[in-house]
Amino acid sequence: MNSSIKLLKIKAGLTINGADHLIKESEVLDILGNEFPAINSELERIPSAVDVYKSLKCFADFTKQLVYKGNLKEVKHCFNVAEKMLREGNSTVQNAIGNVYILSL
Repeated sequence: MNSSIKLLKIKAGLTINGADHLIKESEVLDILGNEFPAINSELERIPSAVDVYKSLKCFADFTKQLVYKGNLKEVKHCFNVAEKMLREGNSTVQNAIGNVYILSL
């Protein structure tokens, strides 16, 4: 099979699977709530839940609590979710991960 055809099939598969979708600020809250049900009660206390910066500050505090408890398996899960949002997020999400989540830790 021609290598350019292989590349086109790979690109088509990535597009169909949503690889071109960027995570928006409005999706961060849903991602965190779905991945970490225990954080939902904390996220509900944020006055403006649509504020991605406040949501990620809450996520950083949640991660720190897991570190203090010694729950390294969940800490790794937190880091994986943060990495996914950093890789697949739009510029605002990436900025919030870098300037709030990472710096808070």
